[in-house]
Amino acid sequence: MSVLIVAGNTHIDGLLARRLVEQGDVVGILVEDDGMIDHVDPGDAHVAQGSRTDEDLIERAATHARTIVVYEEAVVPTHRDIVRAVVAAAKRIEGVRVVMWGSKHSAEAVETLSTSGLPYVVIHTGKLRGRLRRTVPFEAVVEALDAADDLAGDVHLEVDLTRDEEWARLKLEPPS
Repeated sequence: MSVLIVAGNTHIDGLLARRLVEQGDVVGILVEDDGMIDHVDPGDAHVAQGSRTDEDLIERAATHARTIVVYEEAVVPTHRDIVRAVVAAAKRIEGVRVVMWGSKHSAEAVETLSTSGLPYVVIHTGKLRGRLRRTVPFEAVVEALDAADDLAGDVHLEVDLTRDEEWARLKLEPPS
């Protein structure tokens, strides 16, 4: 397994899974229920079903992963539980990086990740483009998540995609 996606945003999760599979990565996606997988459309990704707060399930699903991708929004308190479970599972797996993304993160989730001792990338997307009021295109977020997975070394990084100069930290150009 190269990347485990802990599903939370069905549109982005599906786009990311298909992109990574097309590039030759082995991708797993953890979903809560059949209804979620119907919306994710993960292509050829391996699907695991169960609680996204089950540390043991996350650990088993990510056993050979180099990266775990998790979606977190400050306005959804249960997302903090998911981040805590992902971090606990990742600590038991050698060499795994956590990439957390969302439009606005809770301070607790960022602290959980930044004090974990794990390599991590936190991506702030701002509002997503696709409907009115959105500013970052879906495809650009997927590209940033892919780039965060590809970064070399033991990274500890926060990136704000709403600021053009921040894209360079992921070795990317901002979307036009």
